Amino acid sequence: NLNPLDLQDYTSKYHEFYRKYIQKKEKEDIADDIVFEMELIRQIEVNIDYILMLVAQYHKTNCKDGELELKIRKYIDSSIELRSKRKLIELFLDRINSKRIDDIRSYWSEFVAEQQKYDLENIIRSYSLKKDETIRIIENALKFGELDTTGTYIIDLFTQTPCFFDDDSDKLKAQVSETIRDYFDRYVNLGVNAFDKFFKEDFKEDESPMAADKEIEYRV
Repeated sequence: NLNPLDLQDYTSKYHEFYRKYIQKKEKEDIADDIVFEMELIRQIEVNIDYILMLVAQYHKTNCKDGELELKIRKYIDSSIELRSKRKLIELFLDRINSKRIDDIRSYWSEFVAEQQKYDLENIIRSYSLKKDETIRIIENALKFGELDTTGTYIIDLFTQTPCFFDDDSDKLKAQVSETIRDYFDRYVNLGVNAFDKFFKEDFKEDESPMAADKEIEYRV
């Protein structure tokens, strides 16, 4: 019998193999995908609450338990849901190092809200998007757990509408769409809402308090 850590390690490698070799093939029969999803259901479900429990244990060791840290990273890699949030969780692990924190979950909520705000500010500024419209689209997507990528919503976000027949504009629209998708995948289902700050505060030019003292820069 495999212990849970080895199981997660093999599951992570299985997912990596599936993404690299299977998903690249043209999908002619959806039955293969159904079988794969059924296999995933049988695996140990790892969610953010379980990861935070492990992080709290890791923090109690003054972030010195290398085996527990490896366990956390393997669990993240083995979870389809959490893999898109890996950089965010790794940044949090780096952030709690050498800090006195009484409540890991509360600190996590503060961290995510601040980083969520910081990342969206960067997206809006980098692509010169309409602030209110971009916030509305992403807030609704996170609220309902679904991002609608159909229609012309991306075009409507630009302060200056790109040309429909320009190759560079098509690349820019695709890049913005991918960036928003990455943002959505990173912050969906975390139970943290930072959007009240967006409506109550003007964007600041300086970095977020959470990001200011970081050596490892994390941006979209």
